[in-house]
Formats: sequence, structure tokens, C-alpha cells
Amino acid sequence: MFHTISKNSKKRLFCDHQEAFHLLLGIQLYCEKHTIVLIDYLLVENHLEMLIKANEKQAASLAAYLDSKASLICASDLLVYFKKLSSKGKEYRLSGTFELYHHSWCFSELGKTGSAQLPIPLWSILKIKNC
Repeated sequence: MFHTISKNSKKRLFCDHQEAFHLLLGIQLYCEKHTIVLIDYLLVENHLEMLIKANEKQAASLAAYLDSKASLICASDLLVYFKKLSSKGKEYRLSGTFELYHHSWCFSELGKTGSAQLPIPLWSILKIKNC
């Protein structure tokens, strides 16, 4: 099952790229420990959006860890959500879209272009992101 995780904050989630890196690394480690697949994400100053592959319990656990909300997403809505997560373009470093187009940290499966974890063919994702 696929879920979205959305975290909004009145305070900044990070102040610089190093803090953002540590935040994303913590999320990645949590996901690995709980067998959650982070497929795509977008991290901006006071907002975090993620697309994950997890069961209900795992999604709720990650949402609680991040003090955020998890929502189930239908497979038919995945392309729309991929498009939403690419809203900052392929040059915005704190996103799965950047990972897809550049050699970078690869916190998400989207950045690992050979990943079998992607829910739909990579060419479809590239077409909808079309950055």
C-alpha cells in the first residue's frame, strides 16, 4: 500500500543543508529499520511531503515519529502525487526529483533509478515530472 506523509510546521524544519541532510538521514534510517520504502519526497523550509510504500501500521508509526499525518493513496493517483513532489523542479536539492536527475544522496527509491521498488515504470514518472 502507498501512503503520503505530510508535515507542516510554523518553525523551520532545518536551517541549512547539513541540518536537512541529518533530518533526511534520520528518516531514511527509521524507514530502513521498520521496512518502510521511501519512494519520493520534497523537503522545504517548513514542510515535508513524502510518498512511501508501507502497511497501515508502518505508515502510522512513521507519521507519529515525524509528528505528522499519513494518508492512504490510491495507485491511480500516484502520478499526480509524483507531479506534486516535483513542484520545485529538478534543481531543488531536497527532493526525490533532484535525486532522480543528479548523482546525489539518494534517500529515496526514485534516486535509485534501477530500483524495483518503484510502483510504476520509470519512464512514466519521468514524463509526468517533465522538469
